[in-house]
Amino acid sequence: MEGLCGRDCETCAYREQLNCGGCHTMGRCPVAVCCREKGHETCGTCTQASYCGLRRSGAGPEARLREQEVLQAREAWMRENAPLLGSRLWLLFWLLIPNILANIMTLDQVAAASPKVGLAGEVLSLFVSTLHALVLLSLRRVNRSLGLAGILNLVSGGVAVLMIAAAANPLALLIMLIGLGVALAAMYFEFRGCWEVLDGLDGDLAGKWRMVWKWTVGLLAGMVGCIVLAFLIPAMALLALLADLIGILVISVMQWVYLYRTARLFRDWTARL
Repeated sequence: MEGLCGRDCETCAYREQLNCGGCHTMGRCPVAVCCREKGHETCGTCTQASYCGLRRSGAGPEARLREQEVLQAREAWMRENAPLLGSRLWLLFWLLIPNILANIMTLDQVAAASPKVGLAGEVLSLFVSTLHALVLLSLRRVNRSLGLAGILNLVSGGVAVLMIAAAANPLALLIMLIGLGVALAAMYFEFRGCWEVLDGLDGDLAGKWRMVWKWTVGLLAGMVGCIVLAFLIPAMALLALLADLIGILVISVMQWVYLYRTARLFRDWTARL
């Protein structure tokens, strides 16, 4: 039996690999669909066969076999890594709550009113940031970017401690700038790791992680602009800073939502195993 693409179904090497019953009985490939829609028995009777975009792009059994191999590889990857990703990302999601609490406890007004609360906030912040870094580091086998984010978060914590110890040192400003750079790099690789593990699974959610990173960079650049503007038009700088802070708050909420959705995707997949 000859397929719509002109191949002999009996001798076609792809028939067993794709469990294909033939174009005339199944017709799942785009070439078969195209033939039927145009009323052709085979591609050979089509006047566009010599320059057909479908055949050139490999929309026949070769493409279906590649697609099947990609799906099988992705499923094997998910079976191996989804349980770990689901549990670790879920932990990162819940760590955001004590992190917010630590930020409130270490506010200047709160620390001035109750130094013990401020100190407890510093300890909580150190604990949460260290645990956050270790969780990311535990995912290095699954995704290199997430593991690198964990290492950079640990380095950032070390630089922060060094900055406190060298508060009166002339190099304090340089240490602070290095710390900010390391923290920004850690944030980038964490976001990147999230969109990388989602590529091929949920392209829409992966795109949202990329968008959040771009907006984060834009808001941080806006913060630098506010500092420059403060020397020129202080009142305008204050308004711009307020808008920037609101934007950072919105981005933080979006990050929390996307982290929940990412963790939930892998947890749901694990539940189906």
